[in-house]
Amino acid sequence: MKIPLWIRLEYNKLMAFVLVSFELIRYHAIPKPLLTLVDTGSPWTTITPFGVAELQLPVKAFKVADNYPIVLFGGHKFRRLIIPRVKVRMRNEKDEPLCFESSSISVLQPTAKILPEEFHRVPAILGNDFLEEHKLCMQLNLVDCMRKTIFGL
Repeated sequence: MKIPLWIRLEYNKLMAFVLVSFELIRYHAIPKPLLTLVDTGSPWTTITPFGVAELQLPVKAFKVADNYPIVLFGGHKFRRLIIPRVKVRMRNEKDEPLCFESSSISVLQPTAKILPEEFHRVPAILGNDFLEEHKLCMQLNLVDCMRKTIFGL
């Protein structure tokens, strides 16, 4: 199974993104596709403040994480909240729908006032927890991606 990624130049670096819809099993939130950063350096799959606003998530309903309740991201301090049981939907290379049920994902709640637009470039992160839980790996040939993306070959 292959899941196509979009390679974008963000913060002067090539980054891999995938279009993902998060379906919260216990909560009423309208699933909406978010361009999500695939970040193998992140321990958690996380929805940032911009994604929270886009999805209109009921943040007050989520519990604070037992482990690492306060985290730093993008130069800001956040309370890490947990959403249990989330369906993560995306499409494979044949444009067929895929659905993965994750035990939990994180939501970042600012500890001080910030504008959600500050995180518009990265509304969500697909982290290592997702890759490990579903036994997925990311294979990326940046040389070919650069040729196709930048030079159009």
